[in-house]
Amino acid sequence: MAQTLDILSHRTETLTSMRGIVHTMKTLSAINALLYDHAATAIEAYQRTILEGFRAFVRHNRALMLTTKRAPIRAVVAFGSDHGLCGGYNELLTDDVSKHLERHGHEPTSALVLCVGARMKVAVVVRGILPERTLLPPASADGIGRLAGVLAARLEKIWHQSQPDEPAVDLAFTQRVAGGSQ
Repeated sequence: MAQTLDILSHRTETLTSMRGIVHTMKTLSAINALLYDHAATAIEAYQRTILEGFRAFVRHNRALMLTTKRAPIRAVVAFGSDHGLCGGYNELLTDDVSKHLERHGHEPTSALVLCVGARMKVAVVVRGILPERTLLPPASADGIGRLAGVLAARLEKIWHQSQPDEPAVDLAFTQRVAGGSQ
């Protein structure tokens, strides 16, 4: 009987410790969510600025004539999550990427896909999509600029090598909407 009581006491202590760990993880996740929410707001403002710059460029330069016709290149940048407690985030996003590639007539093995996040890479590879490159997601809001620079440089290199007439980049990510859904 004493041995059984000791075992039960040990199990109770273990469960109490695990409960504390889970509570701490949830708290840290909530804190990080606020930081990433602020970063997302900043990125949206940056995106609006870039789009306004493109509009001004097109307004100022009107029609640009290209001399030769080359095949279009469509790149997909899939922003996954390497954080736990996200459920099937990467898998759901991969389903959308796969459908998007099919709509544009791309075979999964020949599509130009850049993954952000190791878990995203695993999710796309399982679906038969071979990413051209996998990049690490930023560990903080300060790393977002670094990641944007690396992505822009990689896409520029790809387009410089192939010189397509119609380069396109599609971004795959989730976005929160009213009611907490994505």
